[in-house]
Amino acid sequence: MNLKIIIGFILLALLSCENEKNTSVIKDGNRLIHAIYNKHKDVASKYITFDQKTIFYDTLGKVTKDEYWYEAISRPGKLHFRFGDFSTGNGFMYNDGHLYFMKDHVISNEKDDKFNEWTVLCHDAYVQPPEKTIDIVKNKFNINLNLIHEETWENRAVYVVGAKAGDLNSEQFWVDKERLYMVRNISLRDDGRLADIRYVNYKKYGNEWIEGGLIVLYDGKLYLEEFYENTKTHVNLDKALFKTENFSKTTSFFN
Repeated sequence: MNLKIIIGFILLALLSCENEKNTSVIKDGNRLIHAIYNKHKDVASKYITFDQKTIFYDTLGKVTKDEYWYEAISRPGKLHFRFGDFSTGNGFMYNDGHLYFMKDHVISNEKDDKFNEWTVLCHDAYVQPPEKTIDIVKNKFNINLNLIHEETWENRAVYVVGAKAGDLNSEQFWVDKERLYMVRNISLRDDGRLADIRYVNYKKYGNEWIEGGLIVLYDGKLYLEEFYENTKTHVNLDKALFKTENFSKTTSFFN
């Protein structure tokens, strides 16, 4: 047999093995979280800021109010969130699993051991040790990491973790198969409502993909839309921004 033909068969066999390896490697949520980390850890920025147009709807689909909010993220685990203008002194802050509600520039309430699916899976998972993300997803979000299947979402292949095919009631999150960012999560809220959150309008900033907003449905009805504007990534931001004692002093995310 011609040597070129033999080499061609060998290359095809190797490629076939590699393709089979790539398609079979992610068999559960643990491996997926490790893959997410490996995909993003070298390109994910430390800090992100953006303005947020927020639109609320009533149960009939009518707009009830719209507001501008402002956010700064420090990966992993920290978030500074402002409702409206900085002068109002209202918002909240996350600090490594501790949630602080801020009103009139001071802490009005707080919750320990509180994590947010959005910040954990859209941001923290990119830079923190996968074992920490796995612990939070498994023990705080109560997602069964042993359950995984594939779906098509918005014409793209996705992994679904935490539910069997057809189950849209269990705690679960959906991840774009190629780009490995979260596009959806479903969870039961403390008030008993089933939340279906879709992460939309991803755009590339440098080498990383960042969501451009989200849509929230409660019990199948549209409740909230967020549209992110003026998104910026940063190598450095003042660390004081993410300390509650500096909330009242903060008039901008930038010096």
